[in-house]
Amino acid sequence: MTASTRSTAGRGVEGAHEKGGVEHEGGRYLRSHLVPVPEVDTPADPNVRIEQIEAAEDARHIDNRPTSVGLDFEYEAPLPAPLPFEDFDIGQLVEGADLR
Repeated sequence: MTASTRSTAGRGVEGAHEKGGVEHEGGRYLRSHLVPVPEVDTPADPNVRIEQIEAAEDARHIDNRPTSVGLDFEYEAPLPAPLPFEDFDIGQLVEGADLR
């Protein structure tokens, strides 16, 4: 396997998958900040702590990129198109079935 085929192997249709980066970040976030579960004095303490963690995460830079995670998110958040609206009944009518 060459370097170019290694870099595209397993990417699915036109590289559309989230193997590694996105999936890894959720686990990294939990392990870095919430394991073991922090001890708190009041029910509001976890929210304050998470706000501090989020601010630090927004300022973080990945792999020497010139922009921060927060700046990248602000740029990318409006880019995905909204989900299409489809009006349909999700139920299925089964005639002649005994539903007792």
